[in-house]
Amino acid sequence: MTTQFRSMPATQLRPPLVPAVTRGDASAAAALHTIDLCSSYGDRGVLTNVSIECPVQQVTAIMGPSGCGKSTLVKALNRTLELTPGARVTGGGVFFRDQDLYAREVDNRAVRKVIGIIHQRPQPFPMSIEENVLFGVRFHQRLTRHQRHDLVEACLQRTGLWTEVRDRLHQPAHQLSGGQQQRLCLARTLANQPEVLLMDEPCSSLDPASTERIEQLVAELKRDYTIVIVTHNVSQAKRVADRVVLMMEGQVLEQGEAEQVFDCPRTTAGADFLAGRIG
Repeated sequence: MTTQFRSMPATQLRPPLVPAVTRGDASAAAALHTIDLCSSYGDRGVLTNVSIECPVQQVTAIMGPSGCGKSTLVKALNRTLELTPGARVTGGGVFFRDQDLYAREVDNRAVRKVIGIIHQRPQPFPMSIEENVLFGVRFHQRLTRHQRHDLVEACLQRTGLWTEVRDRLHQPAHQLSGGQQQRLCLARTLANQPEVLLMDEPCSSLDPASTERIEQLVAELKRDYTIVIVTHNVSQAKRVADRVVLMMEGQVLEQGEAEQVFDCPRTTAGADFLAGRIG
């Protein structure tokens, strides 16, 4: 019998950790939000006064033309932006349950554990399938062999990979197909027990069948996680998003419930983007 998937404690961002929101608590409006967030690459400004809300247990799609700052925003949400030389947040803030993630006392490694990210292209590490799943966990917890096995199985089950790889867990991860590699990266992120999942164009390099599987996973995972997905694909956003943020030239053009944004955009530029006239 596999142990319960979410049984292990989360790493604190700072003492004391902001009290956990009970999953399914409709009163918790936003797990993650930004206020007047600004960023730059060197001397070039990228984000300007970006304020968004990402509601608990919903999928927020960040959309906009190429180069509008979507990926910069999503990386700023879990402090992976600062890993890029010259990139930095220059103003405003990012808040997880009203806790400032850029406060001096906050451990950026803990932020990246609580707010996991899946990148545009699958990035399995040069090691076995099993070791990929366990990679981040080893830095945060000491597990017995039995606990490691149960965690690997639970994460691979959650991403629909277990039956496909259960007999080759010790084989190199690079032998998997592109779609399998992306699901493995998702399993590796889930193993860290995050609260929020960031997905930066997770299907852009995948075939239609793999894309459909990732979209199915997004729909399933939002029951337990807050999800932010960057996508240029309007049809995909219509399929998976509960909330939409439209960006243009580093600023928020408009945001709101997905149905409202898609059916009745408030700006001409937003309507042009959604209709495929720009982007």
